[in-house]
Amino acid sequence: MKKIRTKYLFFLFLLFSLAVYIYLSQFCHPVADDFTYAYKGNTENIFNSLINEYLSWNGRYISNIFVLINPLSFGFEYLYIYKIIPVVIILLTIIAFYFFLKTITNNLLANIDLWLYSLLISLLYIFQMPDIAEGFYWYTGAVTYQLANIFTLLFFASFINFLKKKYFPNKIFHLIINILLLFIVIGFNEVIMLIMLCFMFILFLISYLNKHHNRKTVLIYLFFTVLFSYIVFFAPGNYVREAYFTENHNLFHSLQYTGLQTLRFSIKWISSAAILLSSVLYIPLSNKLSKKITLFSNSFYLTPLLSSVFLLLIIFVCVFPAYWSTGILGQHRTVNTAYFFFIILWFINLTVWINYFKNKTNINFPLNNKIKLIFILIIWLDISFTRNGYGAAMDIFYNKARNFNKQMTRRYKIIEQNRGTDNEFIYFKPIKEKPNTLFVLDITDNPEHWLNRGYAIYFDLGQRKIMRR
Repeated sequence: MKKIRTKYLFFLFLLFSLAVYIYLSQFCHPVADDFTYAYKGNTENIFNSLINEYLSWNGRYISNIFVLINPLSFGFEYLYIYKIIPVVIILLTIIAFYFFLKTITNNLLANIDLWLYSLLISLLYIFQMPDIAEGFYWYTGAVTYQLANIFTLLFFASFINFLKKKYFPNKIFHLIINILLLFIVIGFNEVIMLIMLCFMFILFLISYLNKHHNRKTVLIYLFFTVLFSYIVFFAPGNYVREAYFTENHNLFHSLQYTGLQTLRFSIKWISSAAILLSSVLYIPLSNKLSKKITLFSNSFYLTPLLSSVFLLLIIFVCVFPAYWSTGILGQHRTVNTAYFFFIILWFINLTVWINYFKNKTNINFPLNNKIKLIFILIIWLDISFTRNGYGAAMDIFYNKARNFNKQMTRRYKIIEQNRGTDNEFIYFKPIKEKPNTLFVLDITDNPEHWLNRGYAIYFDLGQRKIMRR
């Protein structure tokens, strides 16, 4: 009974931590690409816009649909929907983890346990994701990257069920659904495309080396993965966009800095108390699952060395394209994706090593209830009050998010007040308080800068220009 009470109490504490991020969504505001894509979505035929994006900017044939149907493309009165989107994506992340965990654990865990673990792993991701602002609170970034992560988890869950011959409702229909999901996932961005290529190729090798009965099925999925990746990779727009960066395609530079970033982020993520203590608590669960589930007992068909290499490879795959294409890492949206899958691979890696040492030494990993309770408390404190948890708390406690919201709302009023005037310039004060968690990319002193132009174009200001003073 005490164990059950502790579980529910931990669940409630995690919900409190989650509520902080949901609360902050009401203060987020559109900026940069949000305005330009909303303008295109409002004034152009969406099919023509998609073709133009593919030919002149990128091959993201799925995420481009989402950025063009930004709530603001239907009118600025739908700003409240823009603010709801982060909440939806956060909740969808938890739901996606739930279905993924439910699938790989063969329904052996109770629902409360599945929701608890889904909530915990989601918060382990949220509290130290490299750029939470672009990951959740900036619409364009969220639907391009985090929505891709969500669909990928759903694909993995459906794909695993297919391999286990749990067809829905039959084999052919299930295969079609999976191919469609694969098509959707790969079309979100180049990073997820590379992840799926690596995953399918590695899975293909593992299945053939182990003479698994599903190896021909995996080959079919690999074929479609290559096909859909071809559409993204060879989009004419990719070459147009790369032309804006003159320091790109330097192989030595790209490999060198990608290696350094891989080392940097892996150490940073693993060193958090929440990750380390969650890993300790995972040991008995891993042992339990390994006794009843073939996938776990077979260590996911990986050796300790390979599983460790794949853990680092996921960071490398997500970071290298940025250095290769632009010469710099720049934004950390792609590193968010790396961390998302790093967490999953981290716990898979733990199972592989736990099984390895257990088979070598027959050591059990007992933990008494008092130690578990202390670990749980430290995990919650770390998630809630360090890294992004600390930033979110400061945004609320010091009213940084609320003051940012007031200043942005004031800007919209200034725009409306100037519509009936002959003023050539509309002046905005620089953003005084920049929240830690919300996306801020302020306008410049140059009225022709694309950030300034985004406001002018979206709000249909004609010859009036936006400036900062």
